[in-house]
Amino acid sequence: MSPLVQSALLSLECDGSHPPPVCLPSEGSAAGGEAEPTAGLECTLAQLLALHLRAGYQQATESSILACLWTLEALNSAWRSSATVCLGSYVKLLAAFSPELVRNLTRDWPATFAKLKAGLVAAQGELLRRLDWRLMLSVHSELRPCHAWLFGGELSLASVCCTVRQQAAALRAAAASPPEVHSSCHPAAAAVSRAAAGPAATQAERCDSCTCHERLSPCKGEVVESGAEQPPPAKRRRTAAAC
Repeated sequence: MSPLVQSALLSLECDGSHPPPVCLPSEGSAAGGEAEPTAGLECTLAQLLALHLRAGYQQATESSILACLWTLEALNSAWRSSATVCLGSYVKLLAAFSPELVRNLTRDWPATFAKLKAGLVAAQGELLRRLDWRLMLSVHSELRPCHAWLFGGELSLASVCCTVRQQAAALRAAAASPPEVHSSCHPAAAAVSRAAAGPAATQAERCDSCTCHERLSPCKGEVVESGAEQPPPAKRRRTAAAC
């Protein structure tokens, strides 16, 4: 998984802004006493897989994943229909996964952001063409099978989701606490490193379940483009006590 995709998913987890499932209206209620899927990291990954399968992609790439993610967000929020807004949030935690990439990208950030944005818009155009603009998913024939495939077998991504939650908890804790004295280490990267070390290092509560429980009703949003420019990913923070 690319650093940019990891940053995008971690950003959604930190903000608690995973897109609700984009389900067909006829499947808006639970059947047979089975709980409806709810917004969360597992549901987001299941939706991404379902869209890739429907679009007929042979493999998932950084461009296709981000295009699917942006499309899911745009369907649920007019505010998130802007490529500028979504891409700005996707890159904000990039330093936690690849400080070197951030240094390269920010050498000419306006040009870099414009290139990333153009690529994202082009990738979404290709996605919509492949889908023939059919974006609503079937809970029973698409979303739940994809969820079961990702989290029900031997190759379950449940532990990955738990790690992401620990990383998000560490970042929230770091944001709420005074900055560290060491200026040589990016706060976000340090927090993620502590989270990846395990529960003992982060003291983060491990998630109890990686399945969906609660009910949510999605709404459609209009895909609108914006021309505003976003600031670059967060760089190294220096404290007053640093040398």
